Amino acid sequence: MKSFQKLCFLFATGTFTFIGCGSPASDNQVVEKSNSSSPEVKENSTETTTQSAQTAAPDSGTKAETATIAPPPSAPEKSGPSETIAAKPEDTAPAQPASAQVAPSNANDAIAVVNLLDLPRIKEKSSLQKSTTYLDYVAVSTMSECDAFYKKLFESQGWQELPPLSPPTEHYIDRLFIKSGYYVRVTLNPDQEKGESFVTLANLGNVDLRSLPQLPDAVVGGFPSTPVNFAYQTPSSIPDAADALLKLMEKNGWQRYESFVESPADVPDYREIRFRNEACRLNVGLIKNPQMDKINVSYYAVPLTPFDIPTADVSQAIKINDTSSEAKFAASDSRKELVSVLQANSQKFGWKLGPTEKFEAGEEHMVPINVKSGSYVIARLVESGGKYFGSLENIASPPQPKKLEPEANASIETDAATEKMPAHDASVDKLNAEIESAVEAEISKVLGSLNSPEATKPASGK
Repeated sequence: MKSFQKLCFLFATGTFTFIGCGSPASDNQVVEKSNSSSPEVKENSTETTTQSAQTAAPDSGTKAETATIAPPPSAPEKSGPSETIAAKPEDTAPAQPASAQVAPSNANDAIAVVNLLDLPRIKEKSSLQKSTTYLDYVAVSTMSECDAFYKKLFESQGWQELPPLSPPTEHYIDRLFIKSGYYVRVTLNPDQEKGESFVTLANLGNVDLRSLPQLPDAVVGGFPSTPVNFAYQTPSSIPDAADALLKLMEKNGWQRYESFVESPADVPDYREIRFRNEACRLNVGLIKNPQMDKINVSYYAVPLTPFDIPTADVSQAIKINDTSSEAKFAASDSRKELVSVLQANSQKFGWKLGPTEKFEAGEEHMVPINVKSGSYVIARLVESGGKYFGSLENIASPPQPKKLEPEANASIETDAATEKMPAHDASVDKLNAEIESAVEAEISKVLGSLNSPEATKPASGK
């Protein structure tokens, strides 16, 4: 389903262009230079711009009509019960110049606006993924019923609906809501055979992607956009554009991140780069269409990390797993230094640290952190390949240690089938169970210390 949603965006923005389907704007887009600290960062013009677009296949000789691109209205129109307003090319102008960007939100502040786990759900059958910033479940309800449910729910809680990237269809509905500067997306897919629906809610943060600085040679216009989806073109090659984009985003405080498991596939005409700033995240896709002499650069927001990740050096890429429940970043081999980083950010992130003395002394391997949202974060210092990394792991509640049954694997009936099994299989299973139980017991122990008198000390420990 996630791949389907990404493809919907790529098709809607014109990233994939077929013969007769049109191509984005030409080079005569009027732009202004930014007055920000980076002289090469382009600031989008908010004045009306007229441009021509070639909408036919190369060498066809067919020209497009002239399109007028105007800035978006000050307040987006609200769709009625049976009417949906899709984003248009006219909406591609940024909501605000790059020099006036809002500060990306941390998870603590974002969850204070909306905790997705607290929202009612419609006839939930099973959950695929749950967190305070991302919710994915199956509802025993039709897609239209789910759509009406969430439109009414968000409206009743003071959220305003924004024009979506594409109008709803019988196979896919995409709704975008805003409140207090935060964007929440609701996407729906039907399972028509079962009369069920796949429901996804995502808190996409508070950054309008159209306000981000663009590459100096960006050609803006001709693509539909929303605050969480934005695209432009560049005549640069994919490698050059990727290098320039990394430097540009780093200058503006965005840090590159990678998945714990990267795909080894090498696709020369496509590159994806992931960025995060505080809890906000976005992915940038660079795609070369064989029919055009430019590449498309597509920004799309992804769900906030449900916990905050303090790192001192944005030039060093970090890793975040695909469920957003764990992050790993470079660190020294000093446990005390890691604790200092946690303490320095505890007030900002609303953290309550557990006792750190035994962690610094090496007697315990984890630091428990109580988060205001009600979840927990475990901090570790881990060693891999001779290097040290700080690790933060988010869990919904303290795990309960499993009761180990010593005799559970002790007796194995010996028949013709089991006699062929290696004799050590039972002992290996038992050993793995003991290790798992010991780890979970240690986690429970340190989490329990959050309620101890020592845990009530200030973050500085004084």
